[in-house]
Amino acid sequence: MINYVIFGSNSFIGSNFVSSCINKECLILISKKGNLIQRNKIKKSINFNLSEFHENEIIKTLSLEIINNLKYNKTIFMLFSWHNKENIKGIGNYDSLCTENNNIILNFIKICLLVSPEQVIFASSAGGIYDQNSQLPSQESDEPVPYSRYGYEKLIAENYLKKELNNNLLILRISSIYGYISKDSWQGVLCKWLILLKSGNEIELYNSKNSYVNFISIKQVLNAISLSVNKKLFGTFNIGSKESTKLNDIIESIKKLSTKEVKIKNNDCHLRSFLLNTEKFSRSTNISFPNECLIDLKKIKKIIDKDEF
Repeated sequence: MINYVIFGSNSFIGSNFVSSCINKECLILISKKGNLIQRNKIKKSINFNLSEFHENEIIKTLSLEIINNLKYNKTIFMLFSWHNKENIKGIGNYDSLCTENNNIILNFIKICLLVSPEQVIFASSAGGIYDQNSQLPSQESDEPVPYSRYGYEKLIAENYLKKELNNNLLILRISSIYGYISKDSWQGVLCKWLILLKSGNEIELYNSKNSYVNFISIKQVLNAISLSVNKKLFGTFNIGSKESTKLNDIIESIKKLSTKEVKIKNNDCHLRSFLLNTEKFSRSTNISFPNECLIDLKKIKKIIDKDEF
């Protein structure tokens, strides 16, 4: 059995991970706002805002509280938390990391060093990290070329973590993730498009309809995390489906699912495709994830149609 200390347990991936193993492991949740449902079923839920500056004594107190609630010998830290910042274009330097994200990473590193978990898992963004890569499909050894502020700050976070926690650090660069759990908690552009479709609003494409995007479901991401823990992976891995999907195929599938006219706003000036090389993860786990987004579109549509927006 494993102690999972989850930072950002109310995030999309974090909350789904908690739900997937809530009765199996020792879970300690760290988030800005406690989740009452989760709190009633887990060992420990701690309200703590990583994005604020905290004196070392406060960090030590939190670390001691975590240690006192550990049940098993093996402890894994997972960082899903991230500050929502306006997606500002342009690249700066390490000093450009926004204050909130800087605090998240520095606080997290301090806690890791005090508690000494066996494995630290950071959920990074393949889309943000590889946004401007000219060499496709993008792989872990490529020099990252972010386009957005979000992607650049993810890259800075990776570098901070590597510098301090390299020996037991696992970075998962996750591709375009999708999934759906309730009307108050959806994630990914597929869900966004279907919700816009239901309300009769225009669907905006950020890339050309002729470009390719690598999508992966939340179930596949949770499977990848589980495999990473079981195989004791360390280093940096791309997490995505084996094949990418042409955006035009997504649009045609959405049109078939709709009884309304589908209004599309194209961005044909942005012809970049998001092709991801996932061979490293596949070789390490003997698992590759099939592309299921066109099938899952129908499932997501049925769930959304049951809710009132």
